[in-house]
Parts: sequence; C-alpha cells; structure tokens
Amino acid sequence: MINENEQNYLKIQFYLAEITKKLMDIFKTKWLKVNKYDWGNEKRKKLLIKELYINLVKNQKKSIESKDIQEWDISLYYTIFNYSNMLYQKELSNGIYQIKKVRNDFAHNLISN
Repeated sequence: MINENEQNYLKIQFYLAEITKKLMDIFKTKWLKVNKYDWGNEKRKKLLIKELYINLVKNQKKSIESKDIQEWDISLYYTIFNYSNMLYQKELSNGIYQIKKVRNDFAHNLISN
C-alpha cells in the first residue's frame, strides 16, 4: 500500500500531465486562430521557432525543433505564451508561470529530499 506522500506525488504528477494536455489544446487553438493554418504548416512553425529561439534554453530548443507538441512541457509552453508576438496573452502567461513555479519547486524539493 502506498503512503500519503506517495499518493500526493502521484496526484501532482497526474495534475501536471493534465495541465500540459490543456496547454497543448490551448496552443493548437490559438495557433490556428492566429495563423489560419494548423500546426502542420512548416513555414509558420519555422517563424515561431525563429522568434523564440533566443529565449529558449538548450533542452527547449531541442523540444521545439522536434515540432512534436505532445512532447512539450509546461516550461516550454510558458516561454511560447510569454515571448511569442504571435501567441502572447498576459493572463495565460502569468497563470502558466505560477504552475511552472509549483512544478519546479516540487521537482527540485523531491530531488533534494
């Protein structure tokens, strides 16, 4: 039987995964609305990557270059919604930042304990 800490860990992991799925859906919806193309349009993908590249850390560059949005994490979605002129939305960016902060605190505290 798993203890309460393990249950809480699993719940947080589940919620973070669900949040990431919702961010993917929001991204796809906003992308289509702004670009009039779905995420499959290579020319528009390259524009987003070029626009964001300076704000990405190494692992984010690798993730966004793969163009597989199902592999993106909360931190990458934060960078996209915060730094993209095409997709910027202050309230969304602020909310994702708070979630990213919780996720990072959780992950780093888990490692240090």
